[in-house]
Amino acid sequence: MLEIDYRRYGVLRAKLTYFADYLPPTAGYHLVSCNNCYTELPNYHPYKQEQRQTVLIDLLKDTDKIFSNINRKRRNDIRRGLKIGFQFVSQEANLKFLKEFRHLYNKFVVPKGAAALLDLETLLALSPYLTAFAGKYADQTLIMMLIIHDGRMARVLLGARNEASPYTHEGYFIQSNLQWELISHFKARGYHAFDLGGINLDPNSPAYGITRNKLSFGGEVVPTYYYEAVVTPLARLMIRGGKLVKSVLAHSRAGLKPFRPER
Repeated sequence: MLEIDYRRYGVLRAKLTYFADYLPPTAGYHLVSCNNCYTELPNYHPYKQEQRQTVLIDLLKDTDKIFSNINRKRRNDIRRGLKIGFQFVSQEANLKFLKEFRHLYNKFVVPKGAAALLDLETLLALSPYLTAFAGKYADQTLIMMLIIHDGRMARVLLGARNEASPYTHEGYFIQSNLQWELISHFKARGYHAFDLGGINLDPNSPAYGITRNKLSFGGEVVPTYYYEAVVTPLARLMIRGGKLVKSVLAHSRAGLKPFRPER
């Protein structure tokens, strides 16, 4: 479990936990959020619960067993990607990386109808528990991912691909290879499980293609619980305002500049 105090919107005193096994007291906070709880916690006012689903890879299994559980086509994609010769680098999630990631993320998700990533304050507050990964080919960044971890659990927090890259063939394989790189990275460091991130099992969902990708890695589909307590009227007002701004920007993409990977 990890737990941080930070200022949301620069004003609200907020607490954020990941992988929690209890709901913290709300006294003295405007907002308390508990993300990715793998067991259902006793719920109490003013917390509201939301249940989602995710794909969990058991890193305590033998590496060969983990690989053999992956869908055969996905295994072949990983093998072909290894022959291409991608470069994967990891680093701390500093402000420079987060700004580059935000730009790529917005270019990637906003055209698909998702909300833009605007505020970096939360990610900066989480930075001691984040590791940033980038996949490169021919000196171009093709993919970026942020992984949150607490020494036992590791989870894909956010990810984005560079769809403006001319290396579309290579870009097809790099995500599979990065996912395998992440699984191997955290298994080698003694982590117990790797969470591929939330899924939507509705086949009519626009995100179902991403869900199928995650399911192909052979992990277990498990429930994950989110809890949020919006304690004060000021917090409720600012959150509504923030959602409105995101909604407006998600439907207005003209202000996004083209992403230019570092060379």
